[in-house]
Amino acid sequence: MTVPYNTDADIGVPTQGKPVSVPDGERCVRDDSSGGAAYNVYRAKAGACRFNA
Repeated sequence: MTVPYNTDADIGVPTQGKPVSVPDGERCVRDDSSGGAAYNVYRAKAGACRFNA
């Protein structure tokens, strides 16, 4: 995923009870389960990033 210059993005990553590999500098802002499935929401800064769940 690429986040445009001068912006931040909130990215929902499904966890399915497993750990998530997060790029350096990104942080989890909340855990959620809206819609029934568990996921973490991360705040990503501008640039390219990759999350592995």
